[in-house]
Amino acid sequence: MRSRFLLIAGLGITAWLFAAAPASPAKNAVVELLSPGWQAGKMERLPVDAVRRWGGDPAIEREYGVRFLEYQIFSQADEIAEVVAERATDATAAYGLFSYYRSGDMKPEAGMHYAASGPEGGVLFRGQLFIRAVLPRSPAATIPPSRLRALLAALGAESPLTEDMNALPTPLPPADLVPGSEKYLVGEEGVRRILPSIPPDLFGFNLGAEVQTGDYAAGQSHSRVVVISYPTPQIAHSQYVQMQKRLDLNQLGSTMEVLGKQEGSFVVLVLYSGSPAAASRWMDLFNRRIGLSWDRPYPGDKSPLFQMLNFIVLNLIFVFYLCGWSVFGGIIFFLSKQAARKWFPQTDFGQPDDARFITLKLS
Repeated sequence: MRSRFLLIAGLGITAWLFAAAPASPAKNAVVELLSPGWQAGKMERLPVDAVRRWGGDPAIEREYGVRFLEYQIFSQADEIAEVVAERATDATAAYGLFSYYRSGDMKPEAGMHYAASGPEGGVLFRGQLFIRAVLPRSPAATIPPSRLRALLAALGAESPLTEDMNALPTPLPPADLVPGSEKYLVGEEGVRRILPSIPPDLFGFNLGAEVQTGDYAAGQSHSRVVVISYPTPQIAHSQYVQMQKRLDLNQLGSTMEVLGKQEGSFVVLVLYSGSPAAASRWMDLFNRRIGLSWDRPYPGDKSPLFQMLNFIVLNLIFVFYLCGWSVFGGIIFFLSKQAARKWFPQTDFGQPDDARFITLKLS
């Protein structure tokens, strides 16, 4: 009885200690602990429209699934940096925001994945989070690149790389690609801003289209390459036929100088100015890229009759395969039965089937 009382009393004291202990502060979605020197201010949640303060576009943020912003100010001595974190729909959408807001004057940060910085600040993304660090515009408050890099490294360390970041779109071929021009688009708002010469409804985003675009330059020739991926080759072919009619694809001397072609579930467009030969060379570059990325032909590349005959032949092969194994199993069973009768006649398996007696003990 006494031991039971002591046990109950001990449990009560333990519960009181846990209740009296101070609760650990909740971790911010942006960052909680930075490298020495940077002090994090209070985090504020802002509406999406507030992104205009840092040169953003609310329509673009909403297209990638952003519903609110998380804003903090970081200070180091007399230096100040604003950090804005946006949670997109998934890692692919966050990558789209990263590619959209990464400008040509931003350079990749060495040793850091998916991080870039420039004179006005830096951008990076981790998982569903797209983060931008904005520097003050006053020349007197310039932050050295080394300290900006330290800030980006600390922000990236608080949100490490995730497994879903391995399923990001394949980068465009780097040869002749203008740095910072590659964009990943998932809706019509992005197309209106990046590809204003093409009607947004041609892409078929409601059918699952995903768009990658980038600028290529060599000498006096400049082209914008657009790679559109669709769920199936049939959808790609249907959309490509509409593009042929409305964009005058592959027509020299037309008002819109656009080359185009379909490769399986991909459609490649080249909007060029200058030499058509250079545009064709960049189109051939995507030929090799798409050809190497698939190790099997698309079923849509074969006629329906050929697909049906192929299906019937494969089923017949499967039936013959099952029949062959059945016959082989029967032969093995017969031979093992004969061997048991010859060398192990006293065993149950070696006795003839008609030599067995069943004894019923009824009493």
